[in-house]
Amino acid sequence: MNHPRILISPPLIIGIPFVTGMTLHWLVPLRMPLHGFGLALGGLCTFPAAAILIAARRTFRQANTSMLPARRNRALITGGPFRFTRNPLYLGLVLLYAGVCLAAAAVWPLLFLPVVVALLHWIVILPEEKYLEDRFGDDYRAYKARVRRWV
Repeated sequence: MNHPRILISPPLIIGIPFVTGMTLHWLVPLRMPLHGFGLALGGLCTFPAAAILIAARRTFRQANTSMLPARRNRALITGGPFRFTRNPLYLGLVLLYAGVCLAAAAVWPLLFLPVVVALLHWIVILPEEKYLEDRFGDDYRAYKARVRRWV
């Protein structure tokens, strides 16, 4: 297998619920409890998300391999943010999603976030892990044993 068999692109898994939720927020707004803290909480999610995403992108570039899950990996990346999580891109995107929703006091897309995380897990992460195990064997299994999937 040259690449993991991903049925739906991660940006679609994240983007469709986000856009749908923001549209519902605009059409049928729900009040967020403790709205005043939303901006602060959003920042607490958004800034680390940006740092994780930038570091992950840099690490992929240094390894000369693609960030796109539908492409073949040239290297098993275990440095940078991959030392702490096997999925820094997905972690960063989920934190960014949550941060924007909290800052905008948008309840609807937050309600969709558990579905987003479940879809990422079942449709993207598990096939990626199978591919990486097939591609890198014991090296990936050892990495998987010492680094958590999310955090």
